[in-house]
Parts: sequence; C-alpha cells; structure tokens
Amino acid sequence: MILLAALLALAAPADARETSQAVAGWRIRDVHESDGGHLVILSRRGAGWRFAYQLNFWRGNGGVYVGATFSAGACNSGDAEMLRPPEAALARASLEAWLADYLGECPLPAAEEARLRRTLDAAWPVFAARAAEAEAAIEAENRAIENYGREPGQVSHPGESRDP
Repeated sequence: MILLAALLALAAPADARETSQAVAGWRIRDVHESDGGHLVILSRRGAGWRFAYQLNFWRGNGGVYVGATFSAGACNSGDAEMLRPPEAALARASLEAWLADYLGECPLPAAEEARLRRTLDAAWPVFAARAAEAEAAIEAENRAIENYGREPGQVSHPGESRDP
C-alpha cells in the first residue's frame, strides 16, 4: 500500500502541487495547477461566517484575476473574479475595501469583526509574500515565453516588441 502511494506520488505532474499554511486561524493555500496557473487563497471560518480571497495568476493574463466571497449566517456576498493589475491585486487596501463592503452587507458582531481584522493583520504578510512569489514566477514564465527562439543574449524587456 505504501509503495503504491509512493508510485502514484511520483507519477503526478511535478507542477501540480498545493501547499497550505495556517496563520492566526487563517488558511493560506498556494496551488500550482497543472495548466500553469497559480492560485493563492486566503480563507477563514469564524462563528457563523466564512471569508475567502483568491488571487489567480496565469501567464499571458496581463494581470491577476481576483475573487472573494463572504457569508455570515444566511447572508452571502461576493464578487466574480475580475482582472486587476498586479499592484492593485496585491494591495492590502484592495482586500480591505472588499471586506468593508461585505461586512456592510453581512454584518458581524463587533467582537467577531475585531477578531477577524486582528487575525488578518497577522496572516496578511504571509499571504502577500506567497502572492508576490506567484507573481514573480508567472512573470518569469512570461519572459521565458517571450524569449523563446531568440538568440542567446538577445532577450526582451517588458514593453519591447518582438518585431524588428
């Protein structure tokens, strides 16, 4: 049985993996999809509520798809994924704006909201670091794709056209 599990693990694509980390009650997932996508997800469940914030990086998108959902009791709020510039997607202010809207629609008791925000302060730096790593990896892939077939030493730079 152990041998079969080891063989199956070896047969899985190298880029199809997920890591997860808990920080102050938040779960931070880092998912490398087999198609080249890279998701970084910040989520938490509390007393009668749950929140998830997802950044979806994929080469050639020209930005980051951002999505979020919040529910408290029977109240649900959320946004469909939208393409955002990386600097906006990675900004804590963007998350705070969405969270303020959600809490306006689906309020939590004051103590529970304070706990959510306090623990978010602890989890955000870890999430932001994972997201920055994902952005850098996707950007490196974009550069490699742009430079494919070029002569050694002839590399492109952001904004440079491949046409002579």
